[in-house]
Amino acid sequence: IIFVCLIFITGGVVLSLELIASRILAPFFGVSLYIWTAILSVTLTFLALGYQFGGWMTLKVEEKHHESLLLSLPILSALFIGLSCLLYPLILPKLSGIGLIIGSFLGSAILLAFPLILLSSLNPILIALFRQSSNSKDAGAGFILFISTFGSVVGVLVTALLIVPNLTNYSALLVNGSFLGLFIIFVHFRTKQDRTAVINKRLLISSVVITSFCLLLLFFKNSFLENVTSNVDRLGNRLKILSEYSSHSGNLKVVGVIPKGEKKISHYQLLENGLSQNFISKDGKPLSPYAYHLVNLAKFSTNPKSALVLGLGGGEVPRMLSNKGMGVTVVDINPNTLRAAKEYFHYKPNKTKIIFEDARTFVKNCNRNYDLTILDLFQADGMPEHIMTKEFFK
Repeated sequence: IIFVCLIFITGGVVLSLELIASRILAPFFGVSLYIWTAILSVTLTFLALGYQFGGWMTLKVEEKHHESLLLSLPILSALFIGLSCLLYPLILPKLSGIGLIIGSFLGSAILLAFPLILLSSLNPILIALFRQSSNSKDAGAGFILFISTFGSVVGVLVTALLIVPNLTNYSALLVNGSFLGLFIIFVHFRTKQDRTAVINKRLLISSVVITSFCLLLLFFKNSFLENVTSNVDRLGNRLKILSEYSSHSGNLKVVGVIPKGEKKISHYQLLENGLSQNFISKDGKPLSPYAYHLVNLAKFSTNPKSALVLGLGGGEVPRMLSNKGMGVTVVDINPNTLRAAKEYFHYKPNKTKIIFEDARTFVKNCNRNYDLTILDLFQADGMPEHIMTKEFFK
């Protein structure tokens, strides 16, 4: 039973790593179809290699050592998860300059290759273990694959609903590595009577060392990232993270921009999943022409009294419309956007109704007419695909 639980856990970690990788790659390569093509291709390639590697190991390693092998590979996987956290902040910025397709494939491989090969190799090894004691014709293969796949389903749900909304991408990777290590330590103590003292000692020492490695990286995350990443942009401006808001709908950061040669913050930048969304002065004035152009387009509407704004951002567009005397309704999927707008962009929702809902759902069910509708929705580097459809605009 304990080994079946191990397969369930490792199946969950596999899909958790895939989901987190998509968010890590977003600031460097966006969230286009190419990115998901790279991630899915890399995932399936290394899962396939892992299955083959696991089968090869069952042939090369004596049967009496299959159980030790089953515990060693997740520990190695945790090690490579920790190493990828050391490497990707240094390598991904360089890969972003060599092309979208090649860069995204290489970035996915750096994050996923070794952990996926090692974790997927556990399935054939456990099947080999079951074959030694099972009388069933498939040696438990169907049951093991069912448990592994079901674990992947749970891994996706836990990652999307619990890990991503509450942790940064870097921390989420290390939580997976640390959890793997801790679980292997637990399994070791539950099954140590079946192995020799020498093997038990090696397993325990390696498990403790690698788990400690992941936990230390997690604990000293801020210090490490400050030392290996640059807070200076191409123009020589210094960037200072002032606040961060994690949620299932995106990771928001408010960054203070200190111009080259100066010591004080001149304006704020709003980032979603690492990509810029707004530039706003310290007193809340938009510094991007984009917001002014959107509001100026309202002149094409004859004496508008009401406006629907899909997307809050830093609150610049709703504020300017409200100042023109319009009744404004704002729809945004992420409640943290309002928090950031209030705390840093001096936004006050005077005479403005704010609704937190998916814009497509709101528009479909809306039974009220507005004189003006402004579509200001962005997800990372572009409009969300589900609102860029003929059905949505109808």
